[in-house]
Amino acid sequence: TTLFRSQPVGLIVRLALACHVAALLLFPSITVGQDSRRTLKSGWYSWDPYQYLVARHDVKRLTGLDVQLVRAVFAQMGYEILYEEVGWKQHQSDVKNGVRDIAAGAFKNSERAEYAYFSAPYRKETDVLYVRKGEASRYSFKDASDLTQRFQKQSFRLGVISGFYYGPDIMGFINDPANRTRIIAVTNDVVNFENLLSRRIDGFIVDRLVGATLAWRHGWQLAVEEISPPVYTEDIHVLFSKKTATPDLVAAFNQSLEQLKRNGQ
Repeated sequence: TTLFRSQPVGLIVRLALACHVAALLLFPSITVGQDSRRTLKSGWYSWDPYQYLVARHDVKRLTGLDVQLVRAVFAQMGYEILYEEVGWKQHQSDVKNGVRDIAAGAFKNSERAEYAYFSAPYRKETDVLYVRKGEASRYSFKDASDLTQRFQKQSFRLGVISGFYYGPDIMGFINDPANRTRIIAVTNDVVNFENLLSRRIDGFIVDRLVGATLAWRHGWQLAVEEISPPVYTEDIHVLFSKKTATPDLVAAFNQSLEQLKRNGQ
């Protein structure tokens, strides 16, 4: 403020214009659709610790590992993310139809590639099976393919989140019409935990960090257990709607992400 107050107005204007031109040179083709909006529409659902609400002095604020990281990447590009609470299945539909521009926390698969561009990976996710305490020995398995065979033999009731992707083997089991009555779809993993403890399901597959976080926050550690090995491990991306985003925007995101990695932020 002191610097600006001591300078002629013309110099301040020239400095502002120089900053604007520099930003255009760094990100020359960042557009969404046909306009030059500086906001992007996204959604969120309860997925602690990646995205969740915190309350302070009766004010609720959205935060989480994915929320903070994606905000930081886009902030370097001059973009603000507008979040609205929405189920993951609906969020995917919105990205497909151009209602929302982006969706974070997504595995890459062929179905999503039809309607979305993928960012460079920004983290990995490891999915594991959760069951009630003391029941792990009943469901020991070597890999996801072996696990689905055990599901079939034991008439396993599996809890899933609508619209989630759990890897090719588990998705094959979920999508098999013969298993329709044994697949219990819900909106978030808190409900999966509740269904497990009330014996509505026999187990569910969850991101390892989400499972541990929710068990800790709700005091469920002594009532549930995680089974090894992992069911599915793969890179996580941001999805960009092909209806509203451009490959240039994705490239700019990847560039900004790489800058955060290099500077350690």
